[in-house]
Amino acid sequence: MKRSSTNDPSLSLPKGEGTKPRFHTTDGPMWNLLHDKAIHMRQNPTQAEMALWQSVRVNASGYHFRRQHIIGKFIVDFLCLSKKLVVEVDGDIHDYQKKEDEERTNFLNENGFKVIRFKNEEVLGNVDCVVEKIKKYLELSEPSPLRGELERGGIHILFEDNHLIAINKKPSEIVQGDKTGDEPLSEKVKEYLRKTYNKPGEAYLGVAHRIDRPVSGVVIFAKTSKALSRLNEMFRDKEIKKTYWAVVKNKPASESGHLIHYLKKNEQKNMSRAYDKETPGALRSEMDYKILFSSDNYHLMELKPQTGRHHQIRVQLSAIGCPIKGDIKYGFRRTNEDASIHLHARKAEFMHPVKKEPIIIIANPPNEVLWNFFSEKVK
Repeated sequence: MKRSSTNDPSLSLPKGEGTKPRFHTTDGPMWNLLHDKAIHMRQNPTQAEMALWQSVRVNASGYHFRRQHIIGKFIVDFLCLSKKLVVEVDGDIHDYQKKEDEERTNFLNENGFKVIRFKNEEVLGNVDCVVEKIKKYLELSEPSPLRGELERGGIHILFEDNHLIAINKKPSEIVQGDKTGDEPLSEKVKEYLRKTYNKPGEAYLGVAHRIDRPVSGVVIFAKTSKALSRLNEMFRDKEIKKTYWAVVKNKPASESGHLIHYLKKNEQKNMSRAYDKETPGALRSEMDYKILFSSDNYHLMELKPQTGRHHQIRVQLSAIGCPIKGDIKYGFRRTNEDASIHLHARKAEFMHPVKKEPIIIIANPPNEVLWNFFSEKVK
């Protein structure tokens, strides 16, 4: 797969005769430039390409494939356009052009295509096994945003498409690397992407937000730089609505309410303090709450922060006399055995940053006695 000399990566809709679109993956000038080369490659396939082409034509569960198809400035080996899946067969030359392969893969990912790669020897050794792997990718190519939780490689996937992946974080995990040196969730997700999609080199993953280590629940990552840029804007503009659950010992004075405090962060102690009135250096913080269910000893609260301050939920609940179970930093009497706190990022609602479709992602709380009790009560 050799690159053309032009740098125009347009993906507009070129026209054939009249006004009917002929192709959907490049512009007219680029298509004309690469057309002869693509025809030559179709007429002179490698042994592995021919073996795979003959198999996917009859064994790909009804999905239609094109071969030596032009996308932007590249010619890809096989393309299922309906699922935006690219299959590449790498010969010996690819051992010496890893940088070019990575550039092509990144370009395709940026434009919504998934790329999987196979070596010549894989195809020639067991083409049926390769076809089965392709069928698996086809089935996973457009997962539902409400499909529930899928465990893969030690991570719990809530949602995945070509642009985003959302994970149900465990309370012991850190989102990004820190001074502890513990493996962060971001690296686990990168490894999952690298192995699942046969990516050359390191898989791209953008971190748009974080939740505290002892907190569980929804964390959204970007799979492309385009998605990350838009996610960052959405978080900054408060276009992503997040709902949390918390378990507290003390019941607030009202069943529901709107909290306003002014939070000031102590960098040395990594803590924040809440003030009732405006204070120099303190930031206005707002949050809605309501009680979902009460047991004899604990209360499940639903929390919807309107601002995203440091430790906001933990500080504001402590300020009204309702510290979160296990959160000794903000006033609870004792820690939880696993060092977690009973705060869970339950739901995220937003418009997809690329597809502009409404997305709702829901994460189940950890499998723990108290969480299980409340989850059962509010089903």
